[in-house]
Amino acid sequence: MAQHQSPVSTAFYIDLADVLDRLATFVDPIYVVGDLNVHLDRSDESTTIQLVDLLADHGLSCRVNTDMPTHDQGGVLDVITRDDLPAPPVDVLDVGLPTTVYCAGGY
Repeated sequence: MAQHQSPVSTAFYIDLADVLDRLATFVDPIYVVGDLNVHLDRSDESTTIQLVDLLADHGLSCRVNTDMPTHDQGGVLDVITRDDLPAPPVDVLDVGLPTTVYCAGGY
């Protein structure tokens, strides 16, 4: 599933949970990638906690190194997850395009 979400709302979490529930019956492994507009580097924010908990409820965890910003203005807004373990960590590679930072990893 690829996703770009803006802005994050309560409905987003409900919809994402529904999509993940449906995918779990048809797809293995599940990958979630995209700009979710949740600052994963801010682990104490309610939106981050909600997203991390929702992903964990579906056996998913973020693989992006939260010490490396995925946005040109800083912060980790992009997520790469998968539900089958073990999974390699994903590092961020800035390829010099405006407002875009790409992630590179062992997928």
